[in-house]
Amino acid sequence: MRILNNNDNGVTGINRLLSIGWVSAVSLIISIIVLGIASLFFHIPLALSQLGLAGLATIVGGLATIGGIATGLIGLYSLTSINEKINKAIAMEKETWQKQMDDEMSRNLRAFSEYNEGLEKSDIREAAECMENALRIQPRLPLAAERIGMRFSKATCEWAWRMIDRSKEFEPTIFNYRSLNSPMPSHNENNDYRHDAITWLQRALIITENVPLIKYELAKLYFLINDNKRGIGLLKEAIEQDNRLTKNCSIHDLGLILWNCRDYEEVQTICNMLEKPALLSLTETSLNYLLKNPLGYSGGTMIPILAARRNNPSLRFKDFHPILYYIGSRTSANGNIEFLIQWYEDQVIRLPRENEEPWDSKKLLKIVNDAFITIGRFT
Repeated sequence: MRILNNNDNGVTGINRLLSIGWVSAVSLIISIIVLGIASLFFHIPLALSQLGLAGLATIVGGLATIGGIATGLIGLYSLTSINEKINKAIAMEKETWQKQMDDEMSRNLRAFSEYNEGLEKSDIREAAECMENALRIQPRLPLAAERIGMRFSKATCEWAWRMIDRSKEFEPTIFNYRSLNSPMPSHNENNDYRHDAITWLQRALIITENVPLIKYELAKLYFLINDNKRGIGLLKEAIEQDNRLTKNCSIHDLGLILWNCRDYEEVQTICNMLEKPALLSLTETSLNYLLKNPLGYSGGTMIPILAARRNNPSLRFKDFHPILYYIGSRTSANGNIEFLIQWYEDQVIRLPRENEEPWDSKKLLKIVNDAFITIGRFT
């Protein structure tokens, strides 16, 4: 396009020069000039009177032919000059284009080099620095922001789930009263990358044009920073774009999404949105079902249940994020069924205590439903 613009005036002038009108005009001018020159040397007026009309026509025709040839030569010279200019402009444009392509290729190679280095870094902060360098070189580099954002998000979700389930250190069973006095291990806060993950995934969302999986991951992170309004909005958008996300929502994801839910209505709204109907409260029927269908848990092992803490001031919960509580039953020496519950705060809480009277099902249900909004069995 630039070549045509640069030579537009020259091409227009040549087109006019070679048109029929211009050829005739130039031919006539040249003929008159030739006749004038001939009259100086050969006394044309006298010759014309002797040749007559036919001879005059022959001379004029010859002169017109000469004029046409001259005009053609001028046109040929002009076209040759224009072609040279066009070829020169094409060569310059090709050189510029090639330089641009080489520069773009060089940028992409440097960006991918930083990107690959970031993938190999075991330290997440160092990996993020490499990805930042890659995006600084090539701002729309595919997957760079998404990969590091997902890595921050995965580490954060693992950190959050360890806060939900502290049982790994204790292996809760019906018979482990004697191990309950051991101190709770300190919780590692180093993998809390909530804000880093949100920043990177927001960038990825712009680059990748609203991928529903990124919105779903972002929704979990907004729930984790107690921004339920934005979390619900992103969750709805993600599900509307891809309803398979509801089927792929695991019990882990559900626990994170319910991170700040403290009342029945919030839990119910989110569970219904994800097509994960919750128990919300335990009954005799649901309790018996949970305990009679251990899903592979061996005898003596307590069953983990995902729940949200109720916003009950009398309970004085330190945190309100979801929790796993464990329930179990055993048959006493006199043949009665006894029930137990265990969960984790700053210490292990197990009821009834070792030397207390055993609980029947009604006692267990009252404690559970006062303290928790039961969501469902952890599988």
